[in-house]
Amino acid sequence: MPLDDELRRALARTPPPADFDVRVMARLAEDASRSAAARSPRRWLRWAAAAAVVATLLGAAGYREHHVRVEQAARAADELRTALAITSDKLAIVQQRVIEAGQRQF
Repeated sequence: MPLDDELRRALARTPPPADFDVRVMARLAEDASRSAAARSPRRWLRWAAAAAVVATLLGAAGYREHHVRVEQAARAADELRTALAITSDKLAIVQQRVIEAGQRQF
C-alpha cells in the first residue's frame, strides 16, 4: 500500500464516540470546581495560619535569645560590681598602709 493511501486513511475524519460531549462537559465542570476550590478562602486561611505559626516561632526564638543575653549582661554587671568592691577594699587597705608608713617616717 502506498504511503499516500496510508496517510489518507490515518488522517480521515472519524465520528466521535457517542458519549464524547457528555465526557467533555463533565471534565469542564470538574476543572471549574477544582479551580474554584483552589481560590477558596480556606486555602488562603491555611497559608495565613502557617505564616502566623512561623512568625510566632521566630518571635519566640528571638525573645528567648534576647532574654538569655539580658541575663548574661545582668550576671556580668554583678560580677563587675563584686570585682570593683574587692578592688576598692584592697585599695583602701593599701592607702591605709601608705598613710601609716608615712607617719612612721616623720
